[in-house]
Amino acid sequence: MKSKRKSYLAIIVIIGMALVLFSSCNNSERRKEIIENASSVAERYFKSWTEKDPDALSSLLSDELIGFDAQMPGWSYNKKSSEDMLRDPNFWTQFVVHQGTFFVSYDGNFVATSTVMDFFGQTAEQVPNAHIIAIKDEQVYFAYDYYGASMSENEPLLIFEPSTVDIGSPEAEALVKQSKALLKKWQSAYNNRDTEEYLSCFAEDVLFIYLSSPEWHVMTKDELAKDISVRFSRKEFTSTLESTKLSPITEGFFVSADGHYAAAQGTYQDLNVSSIPMAIYLKIEDGLIVSQYNYMDIDLDQLQ
Repeated sequence: MKSKRKSYLAIIVIIGMALVLFSSCNNSERRKEIIENASSVAERYFKSWTEKDPDALSSLLSDELIGFDAQMPGWSYNKKSSEDMLRDPNFWTQFVVHQGTFFVSYDGNFVATSTVMDFFGQTAEQVPNAHIIAIKDEQVYFAYDYYGASMSENEPLLIFEPSTVDIGSPEAEALVKQSKALLKKWQSAYNNRDTEEYLSCFAEDVLFIYLSSPEWHVMTKDELAKDISVRFSRKEFTSTLESTKLSPITEGFFVSADGHYAAAQGTYQDLNVSSIPMAIYLKIEDGLIVSQYNYMDIDLDQLQ
């Protein structure tokens, strides 16, 4: 009898372990499918911009679309106004969007891209562009364009590298959890002006960059420590890291499916600087920020 009881218990344990393993595999596969679907939408969406294909782009825009441009505060566009622009031949002569790199958020709801745009006005200019979108039912229902003020002659744009871990794997899940905790700490420390806590979020060899004009403001961690301690101490510095109005990025940031990248929204305001929309891209390694890129339309002398 005891032998049979032990056999039954062993069978129950084995079945339980098999169910846990099966559930884990299913979760991993579902996560991969979610990310792959979002990546497919993103690839088609960005390709339609680079190829200037209004029909392909229109098919990916939700009827609920709302879009913003950081260089035009207070202005937004919807599906109808977007269609009006897309069908205007003159619209496509004003700019060129270059192919860039992007990452998809852990939940598959958001995508962030790093690319370059050429604008043709009285003079031609090239600017770094951070484009953030939200996806639902395989369509884009939210979009926000952020521009750095100019290109740098010394520093390259951030490139989102392909994932080195299997999406949905225990390793990827752990990295995402770690990065989300880091971003919450980073955001809270910035908004609460906690210099020590904020600096603890960065690696010793961090590269911290404001994409300003005519050249970027690039800082090491020691330089960042001096810079941020001054800014945090003055009352005119009222910058915040938080989601913009009507943004579906409720936490104010999102993390990539492998935990190595993140994007955040914010507003910059300081001495002689009115409210400026800001997008932040971050690269994360070993639980610390190794590079931060702040996209906003600002002159270098305004940051001194």
